[in-house]
Amino acid sequence: MSQLYHAICAVSILDLALKGQRELLPRAFQHYHQAIVTCISSDVKPTGSLIYLHYILFVFDICSPSWGSVPDGQMWAQHLQRLSYLAYSKGDVNELQANLLSCMLYIDAQSCLAGNGEFGMFVREFQIQKSTLPAWYDLKNHLQHKYTGTDEAEFATACFALSDFMRTRLADLSQLASQIRRHVDVGHVDIEVHQQRISSFTDELRTSWSLKRPVRLSESPNETVTRLLLPAKNAFEFASLQYSVAMIYLHTSMYRNQRVHVLVAQRREILFHCRLVLAKASAIIESEAPQPNHVVFPVFLAGVLSSNDHDRNRAIGLIRILESTAIGDGASRSRQLLEAICAEQRTLVQKGGNAAELDWISYAKARGLIILNMCV
Repeated sequence: MSQLYHAICAVSILDLALKGQRELLPRAFQHYHQAIVTCISSDVKPTGSLIYLHYILFVFDICSPSWGSVPDGQMWAQHLQRLSYLAYSKGDVNELQANLLSCMLYIDAQSCLAGNGEFGMFVREFQIQKSTLPAWYDLKNHLQHKYTGTDEAEFATACFALSDFMRTRLADLSQLASQIRRHVDVGHVDIEVHQQRISSFTDELRTSWSLKRPVRLSESPNETVTRLLLPAKNAFEFASLQYSVAMIYLHTSMYRNQRVHVLVAQRREILFHCRLVLAKASAIIESEAPQPNHVVFPVFLAGVLSSNDHDRNRAIGLIRILESTAIGDGASRSRQLLEAICAEQRTLVQKGGNAAELDWISYAKARGLIILNMCV
């Protein structure tokens, strides 16, 4: 399809432009425009091809340095809305297309968690549809061909299920966080009511994680994960990373000034998960996993909420490494925002204040530094 060709060219050339070849920007926008025009004029619009098209153009929009001035204002929102519709249309969806829709759910949820109030439509449609997405493939048959032993296949199945569970809970968390932050900002409902909702979500997540986490991981986790085939290993690592993200976020970022109310036991848990994120991210990057861009937001969050400069600088260094694999400049801007927040935290401490007084989402909004994505 010619519209797909133009869309792919648009994103590819945009990536080159944002990595230094600025003279290519006009050409990238020409391909973007041509993709839209070709799609409008085409009579053949199979569901699968439209998923590819709108996903690629969505990526272009949120990576574009001039996204705020794109014709019609928020074109990315239109692509996101279209994808939320296509996800539940009756057309056949193959493994790759289902994977892209799963990525869209994560991008939308992460964008909400980063303070983007305009996002969330894909997540909300996902919740309306009883938190289901098109299946990637027949997992049972797939694993039977990959693994010779029943135990290994069952264990891998549990890892995929854990990944799906965390993707769903992160989506739910994004909407709970958006609602609570909005309510607190306008003084709606007593803060203790919100704290109870957060506590209930945290307790449920902690309990569910313990129950769903494969038992064999408690015995010799490193050896067990190493023996997994790459897809199952990636699924477990994604789930584990997002669980830490959720626990950090629940204790620190649900509303302005939440960190002021953090208890000693919660501070220990935050420190544990921040360091766990940094360790896991380092391992993923060192393994040279293909396009580990879902690592940027967890590392950013760990950097913001770490209690010492060593961990903050480590987070900045990890994101700097990831900048080379990310499409566009989302990772670069994430690193720059993290550096600005860390500098502001140090200034607060030097003036006799507390780094916990700084709410990173409010800080980013006040300075126009909110980032549309950290994981493309």
